[in-house]
Amino acid sequence: MSSKSKSQSNGTSDAEVPACFVLMPISDPEGYEKGHFKHVYEDVFKPACEKAGYMAVRADEVHQANLIHLDILQKLIESPMAICDLSSRNPNALFELGLRQAFDKPVVLVQEVGTPPIFDIAPLRYVEYRKQLQYREVLEDQESIAASIKATQEAFQAGTGVNSIVKLLSLTRPASLTSITDADKDSALLQVIMAELGNLRTDFRKIAFQKADAFLQRQRGTFWGQSVVSTPKFDLGLLETDVIDIRKALQASIKDEDSVNTKLIGELISSLGDRLTYLKGIVSTAGSDEDSERLALLTTQIKVLRNRYDKYQHDMNRKNGKDSLLLDDQ
Repeated sequence: MSSKSKSQSNGTSDAEVPACFVLMPISDPEGYEKGHFKHVYEDVFKPACEKAGYMAVRADEVHQANLIHLDILQKLIESPMAICDLSSRNPNALFELGLRQAFDKPVVLVQEVGTPPIFDIAPLRYVEYRKQLQYREVLEDQESIAASIKATQEAFQAGTGVNSIVKLLSLTRPASLTSITDADKDSALLQVIMAELGNLRTDFRKIAFQKADAFLQRQRGTFWGQSVVSTPKFDLGLLETDVIDIRKALQASIKDEDSVNTKLIGELISSLGDRLTYLKGIVSTAGSDEDSERLALLTTQIKVLRNRYDKYQHDMNRKNGKDSLLLDDQ
C-alpha cells in the first residue's frame, strides 16, 4: 500500500505523516541491472518506512518552487528520519550522510548483503537486505528495516542516539544553522543561480562541440579517406592540425572545381569557428600565455580560411551566371 493510500485509510493526510528521507543512488551504477535501485526503493524502503509510520521521500521526488539542490538539502536536514543505502558507495549518498551526521539527525544505515565495509563508518550499526529481491526475502527485509527505523527513533528521543557520530566522538554539540538576513539569503541564492547557469552553459557547449566533432570526423573520412577509430578530444593541437588539413582540402577542391566537396568544406570551416569559441572559454580560465598566443594565431587563420572560402564561392557564383540572374530579378 502506498503512503498516500495508507494515510488516507487512517484518516490522515500526507502532510501529517513524518518524512523519512532516503539517501541512495538514483541511477544504476555499473554492475547493476537497469532499474535495480528503483525496485529497491519501491519494494523495500518505501514499505519499510510505512510500517514504521513514515513516508519515504527520495531526492528525485523533491519538487518545490526553489532550486532543486536547495530543496534537497533542506529536506535532508529537516526530515525527522533518514535511511542511507551504502551498497554502491554512491558519492552523493555519502555526502548527504555526512551532512545528516553533522547535524546529529537520526539515520538508519542499510546495505546489500556482502557489501564491503567503509572504514570511516565501520563502527556504526547497519541493516542488510538481499539484492535478489525475492518475494519472501523482501518481506523479511521490510520488517527488519522498519524495526531499525523505530529503534533509531526511540533512541534519538531518549537522547542516547544510534549511529550518532556526535555522541560517539563525545562532541559538545552538533552543527547548527546560523541566522541569516533576507539580504544574505538573496546573495546566497544568486550565487547558486549563477553556478547553475554556468553548468548549463558548459553542458550546452559540450553538446554543440560533440556534434561538430562528429561531423568533422565524418567529413575527414570523405576528404582524405581516413577511417575514424574514435572521437578526438578538443584541444589546441588538434584544432591547429585540422586548420592545416582543411586549408589543403580547400586548395585541392578549388583547383579541381569540386563544388560538392567545397560545400562540405564550408561546413567544416563553420565547425572550426564553433570549436574556437569553445576553446577560448577554456583558455581564458585555465590556459597559459602560450595557449593564448596560439589561440590568437588560430583565430586569424580561421578568419583567413573563411574569407578565402567566401571569395571562392562568390567567384563560382559569378562564373555560373548567378549574379546576373539576381540583377535581372531586381
